[in-house]
Amino acid sequence: MKSILSVLSLVAGLTAVSGCLYRAPVVPPPGLLYSDVKASVSTEASGMVGPKQGMAMMTNYFGLYAKGDASISKAARNGNIEDIDLVEYQHTNFLGIQSYTTIVHGR
Repeated sequence: MKSILSVLSLVAGLTAVSGCLYRAPVVPPPGLLYSDVKASVSTEASGMVGPKQGMAMMTNYFGLYAKGDASISKAARNGNIEDIDLVEYQHTNFLGIQSYTTIVHGR
């Protein structure tokens, strides 16, 4: 029984610190209970942003399970965009259920 508890403790500890090993290029500010943040990823917009918008989303459940494709290419395909003018992201966290949405604007 002690060995099972030791293994479970080790797995829980490694899972808890694994988020510290990799940092995304854009890290939203944390909100313990709730956060809803939107910001630009790219700053190279030429002033005019195309009329089309595409979105791609992924969801993370309590840091245990994540699913989805929030890539820029997926968002561009979803919006039928060939020329990307601006890329934004939106991060929402509600009690450990997090969603990350990539928003692409262009023509």
